[in-house]
Amino acid sequence: DTSKECPSDGPLKPFLTAPFECGVEKSWRLHHYDSWQDTGDFGPDLTYTMPGPFRDCDRVPFAPTISLAPTTDAADSPSGLDLRIELPQEETCDPGPPVDCGIATSPLKDATVTLPEGLVVNPASANGLDACTEAQISLGTDEEIRCPDAARIASVLVDTVLPNPVEGVVYLATPYDNPFDTLLAGYIVLSDPELGLLVKLPGRIEVDEETGQITGTFEDNPQLPFSELEMHFKGGAHSSLITPPTCGDYTSNATFAPWSGTDAVEPRSDFTIARGAGGAPCAGSEAALPNNPSFNAGVVSPVSGNFSPFVVHLRREDGSQRFKAVTVREAQGLVARLVGTPACSDADLAAAAAKSGRAEQADPSCPLDSRVGSVTAGAGAGPSPYYAQGAAYLAGPYKGAPISIATIVPAVAGPFDLGTIVTRVAAYIDPKTAQITGVSDPVPERLEGIPLNVRSIDLSLDKPQFSLTGTSCDPASIDGLLTSALDQVAQLSSRFQLSDCTRLPFKPRMTLSLRGGTRRGAYPALTIALMPRAGDANIASVSVALPRSEFLANEHIRTICTRPDFAADACPAGAIYGEASVDTPLLDYDLTGHVYLRSSDNLLPDVVPDLRGPAYQPIKLESAGRTDSIRGGIRTTIDFVPDAPFTKALVRLQGAGKGLLVNSRDICARAYRATVRYTAHNGRAYVERPKMRVRCKGRKRKGKRGAKRSVVALRAVR
Repeated sequence: DTSKECPSDGPLKPFLTAPFECGVEKSWRLHHYDSWQDTGDFGPDLTYTMPGPFRDCDRVPFAPTISLAPTTDAADSPSGLDLRIELPQEETCDPGPPVDCGIATSPLKDATVTLPEGLVVNPASANGLDACTEAQISLGTDEEIRCPDAARIASVLVDTVLPNPVEGVVYLATPYDNPFDTLLAGYIVLSDPELGLLVKLPGRIEVDEETGQITGTFEDNPQLPFSELEMHFKGGAHSSLITPPTCGDYTSNATFAPWSGTDAVEPRSDFTIARGAGGAPCAGSEAALPNNPSFNAGVVSPVSGNFSPFVVHLRREDGSQRFKAVTVREAQGLVARLVGTPACSDADLAAAAAKSGRAEQADPSCPLDSRVGSVTAGAGAGPSPYYAQGAAYLAGPYKGAPISIATIVPAVAGPFDLGTIVTRVAAYIDPKTAQITGVSDPVPERLEGIPLNVRSIDLSLDKPQFSLTGTSCDPASIDGLLTSALDQVAQLSSRFQLSDCTRLPFKPRMTLSLRGGTRRGAYPALTIALMPRAGDANIASVSVALPRSEFLANEHIRTICTRPDFAADACPAGAIYGEASVDTPLLDYDLTGHVYLRSSDNLLPDVVPDLRGPAYQPIKLESAGRTDSIRGGIRTTIDFVPDAPFTKALVRLQGAGKGLLVNSRDICARAYRATVRYTAHNGRAYVERPKMRVRCKGRKRKGKRGAKRSVVALRAVR
């Protein structure tokens, strides 16, 4: 008042405001006082109830506005967030007389802000991130804050009725150790040490599980009038958010409720995404985003016949379509040595999927012997995704494939534990070429609502002596398909070629044995044993020409399996003409099965061994033998043998009433030789002429002259 002893020409400002809640009695309380007469003797609390209750709350002004925008206008990019709430206050009084300070603006009681869909949490922000526990924040007390600096996610500046703006910090709350018992929460802490001001406000952060949309809510805020509040969430490589994937206008919505009890206000704020990620053109829809991931696959040491880790690298840039599923078809000759590697059971995989990430890290669910490699997934926008590491295990049959690879990745990122991601890759084996095609399960898009935004997948099958290269040095490729989250398919291809194939020798060995009748017109059983040498190049083709002592017994070719029935495992029993087995150093068991006569494009039916693994690993391989005649004799040719090692292949064809061979002469009269021609996958060739082994039941074979006489006599008979 300028009429008093201390005049001032400054503006007249209100010092106090009346309470803003109508219908509620308000009291003053004097709770800490003593007297000069009895210093140190504190009196009892004194309470004074103010006149009221207060009324006319509907006249209290409340008109907040909000401004909210990411720190970049580029799509699908790491971004901070700038938020400003303005709530104008009545700052001067009319000196009158009488003095009139008007009606103050109601303070903000409850605030809820919902970001637009597409502006989502960035997993890359977990790099170096920490969180603040309830004990460290000490809500409801004036105790010092002990939150770690790495838990700071935003800065705050509030312009209040105090002389200077009050600075503050937003801390990330520890998941499920916060007042809301939720995955996401935060604390706003405002402090001014000079004034002894310390305010701690807990806030709930919700993420929609279907869309990833973020909503933040702070309720029962203190009745501290402010005219402006600014909040700046961190940007940079480890930004808190990712901008929407497409260009366009986006709207944030807010709901602000006043302490006066009047209706809440719902202001909006718009921002525009005007550029594509990394300077790319703008995409008006997600379907217009590119789907062109980079793909590299192969072995660490591309030397023929060598054990070496098999690796797959799959990456995509910001501003491209998200991964959904991947299919990879390995080059011929790349095989897995499964000996001594038990499969992780379905029960163990289910147990892993039900565990927290940290529990799986501490105690892996699958046996250590089942581990065949590692997997690393990069998640989040920007130059520094968050990399989560896991293990790859051999698993059993899956989705019609005889084996599978299960990747187990504990989803632990900074203070967050989002569980354990179990993804299986069904490993289909081509029965003719033994090529392996891996088809993955869908990659999870979100965990507890947080978009994973997977940017890269790196798989390494690095168990010692597990991945084995072939023996062909012909140029090849590892191919695949990448299906995006929008079901668009991209072709994948990585050049593949081995070296040093010519160093591998090649000299396989075969034995052929006839059992049963030895006289002309008898139907002997035939046993063929093929034995490659360890360390040689793998067999690519083999042709066996029997001597003219053996003719094809056409009269015994009755039931023949059709190719559709063979493919459907529906061959009739009458089409079985023998048994086969293959012993390979790649497996703990022999592949065994029937030998069928199967329909063919050639004049004669094919002879096809149908090789199977046991029920727990039902691998299926077939190797069709094409039968024809050469120089009056029978020849069977397998035009393609998979580029994989085996120790011994055994074929036993039946004799007697189901024998496919008939003696054209007395096979004990002399020794007969077959002609076997081989080619190797490294291009080498080899020819051998093994004797036909015959049990002559004590009879001695005749010499060459006797043999010639027998042949002449046979021809005379004919």
